[in-house]
Amino acid sequence: MSIPEFIHNFSWILILLVTVMGLTTNQIQQVIISLYTDRALYIVMVGSNLLLMVHTVAMSPVLVILKFLLGLATLGVIELLFARKQRAGSIKINQIQLLSVLAALTMLVGLVIDLTVG
Repeated sequence: MSIPEFIHNFSWILILLVTVMGLTTNQIQQVIISLYTDRALYIVMVGSNLLLMVHTVAMSPVLVILKFLLGLATLGVIELLFARKQRAGSIKINQIQLLSVLAALTMLVGLVIDLTVG
């Protein structure tokens, strides 16, 4: 595993952990801290993703573009869930399921890219 891959995977893990912590708390201050921590981690994750894309897009452009779009969709859903949490104070279970499915699909496509490209 290369350094950009490690940074990318580690930042995804941190994003998911911080998101879970932020969405499960009832203290608005903790929600805001989690939101801003996620946003800082987005920059690291997207930057490392761009580095990885440069090396893999020639070998499987469709999968790389699909993973990039799924990752952006996942980040969008995280932002929407945090906005709903701040406004309404609660989140519906189907919204959590959507986030889980998007994150799992993104990880699955990333794994397929890693196994095909090497």
